[in-house]
This record gives sequence, C-alpha cells and structure tokens, in this order.
Amino acid sequence: MPSGSPVDSGTAGRRFFAPGIRHLIVGEYLTFYRVAEDAIEIIRILHGRRNIEADDLDS
Repeated sequence: MPSGSPVDSGTAGRRFFAPGIRHLIVGEYLTFYRVAEDAIEIIRILHGRRNIEADDLDS
C-alpha cells in the first residue's frame, strides 16, 4: 500500500468489530475492509448512525 494512504494513516479506524476488519469514516458512512498483502477488500459500507455489530459484517 502507498505510504500515507488512509490504510496506513491515523484516519483508519481502530475499534475492532470483528478480527481482521478495519473501518474508515467517510462523511456519515463507515467503510469496512480487510487489508491483504496486495489488495484491500471492501466488505460493507454502512451509515454511521446504525448500531453496528460484528454480525453485520459477515461476508
């Protein structure tokens, strides 16, 4: 991943919803993703006002 990308920076979320899943806040939305060696897998995009549980991220 390029240095300075949201994945590497402090803008990427640190709260753990499920093992290996990160989140990025974009406006009123949360983008949930996994980081692989050579790719980022977008799991789900949800509105931030939702009460989000780990079950919401099953893929």
